Parts: sequence; structure tokens; C-alpha cells
Amino acid sequence: MNLGDLSNPELRILTDHLDMIKYSGDEVPVKRLSVADLLPATHYYMTYDGSTTVPACHETVTWLILNKPIYITKQQVSNIQCFCFK
Repeated sequence: MNLGDLSNPELRILTDHLDMIKYSGDEVPVKRLSVADLLPATHYYMTYDGSTTVPACHETVTWLILNKPIYITKQQVSNIQCFCFK
């Protein structure tokens, strides 16, 4: 992700709902979300074999690295940080 003045509209749908999740197990319905539109418009990417990001860090993941970023605003980053550290 890269910081930008405008964000990906689909990403905004997700980050705008974070403040509605207060406790583990809480759910918030999202009426419309396009996973295809969440990703940048590109057919080019790189792959590499790696590990999961949580212990036991099993080396069973193929990571996909897109050649174009998804843009996020500073406000959205702040919302994510507040959500993660509740």
C-alpha cells in the first residue's frame, strides 16, 4: 500500500466500518464489496515462496506481489491502527 490523497474506494468500504467493531467476534455486514476492484488494475505480479506471518511460521505460502500499489489515506491508516490496538 502507498499513502495517497485518495484511496481505493473498495478499501474505504472496509476501513469505514472498523469503528463499528468493538469486541472479538463482532460482525458488520458489508452490502457491496468487489474484491476485483480492491486490487489494482494489473496483470503483472511476482511470486515467491515464503512462510506464514504468525507462529509457527510454516513455510507453506506463495506470496503474490503486485506491480502497482493500493492507495490508502493517512486517516484510513489511523483508523486501522486504532482498530488493531483496542
